[in-house]
This record gives sequence, C-alpha cells and structure tokens, in this order.
Amino acid sequence: MGTSKGVLLLLLLSLCLASTAQAAASNVIRGAQPDQIEKYQPVNGKFTCFDGSKTIDFNLVNDNFCDCPDSSDEPGTSACPNGVFYCRNKGHEPRLLATSFVDDGVCDCCDGTDELSGCKNTCIEKNSAKRDALRAKIDEYKASLETKGQYAASAAGVREHIKQRHANVDGDIAATEQELQKLTADKKRLEEETEVKRVAHKKQQAELAAQRKAEREAAAVKATEEAAAAAKAAEEQAAADKAAAEAAAAAEGAAGEGAAAAEHEETDEERGRRIAAQWTNDPAAAGPASDSQAAADEAASQQQQQAVTDEAAKDGASYLSRVYSKAKESVQKIIGSPTNADSAESDDADSAAAAGDEDEPPLPYEEPAPEDGDTDEPDWSMNNDSVNADPDYEPFDDSELKKVSEDASAAERKLTELRTEKERVARQVDLTFNDAWAGLMNKCLEARMPQFTYKFCFFDKASQVDNGGGHETSLGLWRGFEKGGTEAVFDGGDYCHKAPARSLRVRLECGSEEKAWDASEPEVCSYAVHASTPAACKTDRLKQLEDNMASLLAEEAALAAEIAAEEAQRQADLAVLRAKIEGGGAHDEL
Repeated sequence: MGTSKGVLLLLLLSLCLASTAQAAASNVIRGAQPDQIEKYQPVNGKFTCFDGSKTIDFNLVNDNFCDCPDSSDEPGTSACPNGVFYCRNKGHEPRLLATSFVDDGVCDCCDGTDELSGCKNTCIEKNSAKRDALRAKIDEYKASLETKGQYAASAAGVREHIKQRHANVDGDIAATEQELQKLTADKKRLEEETEVKRVAHKKQQAELAAQRKAEREAAAVKATEEAAAAAKAAEEQAAADKAAAEAAAAAEGAAGEGAAAAEHEETDEERGRRIAAQWTNDPAAAGPASDSQAAADEAASQQQQQAVTDEAAKDGASYLSRVYSKAKESVQKIIGSPTNADSAESDDADSAAAAGDEDEPPLPYEEPAPEDGDTDEPDWSMNNDSVNADPDYEPFDDSELKKVSEDASAAERKLTELRTEKERVARQVDLTFNDAWAGLMNKCLEARMPQFTYKFCFFDKASQVDNGGGHETSLGLWRGFEKGGTEAVFDGGDYCHKAPARSLRVRLECGSEEKAWDASEPEVCSYAVHASTPAACKTDRLKQLEDNMASLLAEEAALAAEIAAEEAQRQADLAVLRAKIEGGGAHDEL
C-alpha cells in the first residue's frame, strides 16, 4: 500500500509540474527577449518567423527543432545554431546568451531559466557585489562633491590673490632686477680679486713646494752619505774578519801538521837525520818529508782556509745587506713612500744583495733623470693632481666667489619665474569662471604616453614633451571651458605644417582626485587628453546614483518576496497532494 501511494504521489507531482509549466509557457515564451514578446503571440494558432519566410503551427515554437531560417522559433532551446536566449535575471542584470549554452548542464543565468533541470536562483547573491560597488561609488561621489564645495569656497581668495599678484608683480620684478645687478657687479669684482689671489696662492705654493723639495733632497743626500759610510765600514769590517779568519786557519794548519808529524812513526834513516840536524843545528840535515805526506798536509790546510774564508765572506755580505736595508728605510722616511714600481725594483735589489749577486749594494736613493719636456718647477695649477695629492698642499679658498655666484644664479631664476608669472596673471586677472574651478588654478597634470608626455596647467598653458630628447613643443595657452564645463581648451600653440596651430582639449570627468591619462591626436596637431577632478562632479549625477540604489534594493525585496511566495505555493500544493493521497481521493480519481 505504501509503495502504491509513493508511485501515485510521484505521478501527481509530475502532472502538477507539467501543468504549471504549460500555464507559464502560455504567458511567457522561454528565452524570448522583452521587446519581442508580442511577436510570440499566436495568430489563429500560427507563428510567423521574424523574417517572414515561414508560418508554422504555434505548438512548434520551442519544440527543440529548428523550423525558421532566422532561428526565431527556438528562443528557448539549443536547436538553432544562431539563436539567442534571454536571461531575465530579475534583481540582477539581464543577459543575452547563445542558445548553444541552453540545457547544457551549466547554470549560466543567475535565475536558472537556461536549464530545465533546475538551477538555484542566485540573482540576489550576485547582486550583492553590484550593490556594494554602487554604494562605494555613491560614497566616493559624495566625497568628491565635498571637495568641490571646498574649491568653490576658495574662489574669492583665489581671485583676490590673482589681483594682488597682478598689482605687485612689477615691483617684485624691479627689486629682483636691482638685486641681480648688484650681485652681478659683486661677482665681477670678486672674480678679478680672486684671480689675483689665486696667482699669488700658486706662487706661494710653488715656493713652499720648492723649499720642501730642497729639504727632501738634502735629507736624501745625507742619508745616502750615511749609507755609503756604513757600507764602507761594513766592507772594512768584512775585510778584517776575513784576514782574522785566514790567520786562524793558518794557525790551525800548522798545529795540524805538528800533530801529524808526531803521530808518524820514524824510520831509522829519519831518526838519524833528525839527530844529525839537532847536533849540527841545520834543519836541512833532517832531509825532505815524504812527497805523499806533504801533498796531503797541503790539501788539508788549503781546504780549511777556504772554508773559513767563505764563512767570513758570507757573514760580511749579510751584514752589508742589513746596513743597506736600514739606510734605505731612512731615506724613504725622508723622501716619502716609493711607488709600486719603485717598490718592486727595490725588492729586486734587496733579493740580489741578499743572494750575494752584487759586489756592492746599490745606493738607497737616486734622483730620477728628467724626461723630455720636464722642468724643475712643477705645475701648481688648481687642477694639478700632483698638487692635490701633496699632503702639505693648502687649497685655495674661493668660497666667497662661489657664494656670490650661487646667489646671482638664484636671482636669475627668480627673475625668469616672475616674468612668467606676470604673463600668466595678466591673462588670469580678467577671467570669469565657475567658483568650483578655482581649486584648479595653476594646478598642473601630466599624461605620459610611450613617445610623448602631455603637460598642462589649468588657466595657464599646455605642452608636449619628447620622452627621448626632452624637446618641448607648445600646445597653446588657456582659452577656457567648453561644452558645459566638460572640456578645457588650450590653443594657439606652435606652428603645424598644413594644419592650424597646435592645440589641446582636456576632456573632464568626475573623480576624487586630479589625474590625466590616455592622450591622443584625433586630428593633425589637435590633441586630446582625459582628466578627472572633483570640480567636474555634479549633484544631479549623485541623485541618479542614489535612485539606482533605491531601485536595486526595491528589486531585491520584490524578488525575495516572489521567491518566498513561489516556495510557499509549492509547499501548499504539496500539502494538498499529500492530503489527497492520505485520504484516498487520488486513488478514486485514478
């Protein structure tokens, strides 16, 4: 019994949904655009294709078969290749969708109407982002209008400032010209005085340098003489050491011969000769020693003497090297540290002396030979590196001249700015403009593009600057506002071949700050730039935005109520069906 009730319930639900869909279809054609609804009203049960090519039975509309060449008979199915489906998306934004996306299993319309299988209505959720963006835009617009009010409040002060500057700028120019004349005269006088002082300073530095050079040379000569004396003393000491060594070696040789003779066993003949020599007091009577013994003794004696002599020579060379090194250090302290090349040469000389390759150590200092073009007097000019590198060099003090030169340059820049200001306020003093534009007085903006940068200052001038070379071309002077304050115009710029003089139009729109972008050249030598400013904001636009917000909130409320009503009706229908099934009424009807 329970199973049969379930089957009956499903059957009744299907019939109910089918009848509901049929009733809805009789009022609204699925996928039809609002401006085409009247074309989908049947005439004698017939439908005519929009292009008039065919007339078909009305029940063939949206039957999932394409009958009309223009696809107008299937706005709610994917049967026709070029069909268009309309998403109503109540509460959000309507949308046109290619019919190829209809019934493809993906919910493309937020109200779910593109899928018969049923999609959740998410239009209210999607509308929250739109609602938040609109609210942020309203808040920004209100802030911009507040800034515009501040601009308008400053208008009286801006106009008064222009009048005062127009009246006073001539006096400022005259005072600056007088100041510049004085500074120019002071500069010329100081240049002459400074040049005299500079020459005297050069002479003084040259004299001091010559004195320091003489002192260094004298110290070097003295150090050289002391080193030579030390070297001579070392040589004499080495010779004395060598003689003493040779004497000691000879004595040791004689003692060795005596010992060798004592150790030698006399023959009978030798003993006889010795006794004869003693009796006759004639050493020759003893006779010559054996040849081999004499040769051996002589060789031993010479070898010993040579060893002593070599040791003495070695000690002497080492002593000379030490004396030379100390003398060289003394000279270097006097004449300054050597260059890298000099150090390398000195190291080579030290190595040669230590190895005993040189018979005599080199002098610790030698005056380099002058090259071609060299003179005894150095170049003591201010830019001479050798002067600046000299630790004793005293730089020339020209700070007073530098200060006056800087002040004169500053006065020249100020005079140029004042003359430019005079031209500007002469154009601005008679200007008439809306109070809100006062905040833009002399405010400058830039729009940077790949090749050029476009610069303009409201109520003043405009120019085009080459990003590569920096060349600046005039795009004209301020002419005023046009098109209800939506464009600011500059004209009368530099010459343009076969076209009017260069000009610039600034297309203004409401924004929270001043900025420029998107420069272009709509016509030859006629340029355009977009810019935003609070001064361009209008209260009417704020009211329009607020009305849009009110409508959006009303649509959301209506949609929520509609969805709630549909859900309540669906629950009521289900309750009736359940009652019928439980009471058996449905079974009797079947």
